[in-house]
Amino acid sequence: AMTWTTAERSPPVKSDLGVDRRTHTLRALLASERPVKVNFVLSGEGAREDLAHLLDAASAWPVVVAVLDDLSDASAGPAHVISTVEGLRGPADRRVIVPDPHSLPTLQLMWDDGLCVEVKDHRLGEVAPYGACGSCPNRSACREGIFALRLTHGGRLQPCMDRPDLSLDIAGIVRRFGEAEGLRAWRAFCDELAGREPAAEAERACA
Repeated sequence: AMTWTTAERSPPVKSDLGVDRRTHTLRALLASERPVKVNFVLSGEGAREDLAHLLDAASAWPVVVAVLDDLSDASAGPAHVISTVEGLRGPADRRVIVPDPHSLPTLQLMWDDGLCVEVKDHRLGEVAPYGACGSCPNRSACREGIFALRLTHGGRLQPCMDRPDLSLDIAGIVRRFGEAEGLRAWRAFCDELAGREPAAEAERACA
């Protein structure tokens, strides 16, 4: 995945060949023959013009354009993103809901010329992959629902970067009790996140 920033925040840098470096980078990624997704945050002056340029170009490329709304703008949201995209390209020819095991389901808008745009059109708590999202105290400030299990530099399993309190000291458990117990605690933690077992019990069991 790559992020396509607007010209106001990141002026296009020309390569020696006179090609916009963003386009040059995208072509290099496509040459790898791996799936490519381009993230575009709809924010700031000039965003519509830059998005229009990206959508026109992407219709000729085998890429998915993920258009994200500005999380700092309380008035923004999926409806704003969809109306902006369709205002630039016309109504989509097809709409498909695509599940995402690490986040909210996505709505893909497709046009007959090959363009595919991805939009997060669900809110947390409606179709959250983990039960913790529904009662999260930061829910009002989070609309994307990016919830991927990470191992922090301190050795803790943490599914959401905004919730350090929702984590497990997996490195400490492995140091004290070994890898087998660490794996058991890891699985118990994931079960709790899915609403099946309290994560605290996993850490208490190893205390």
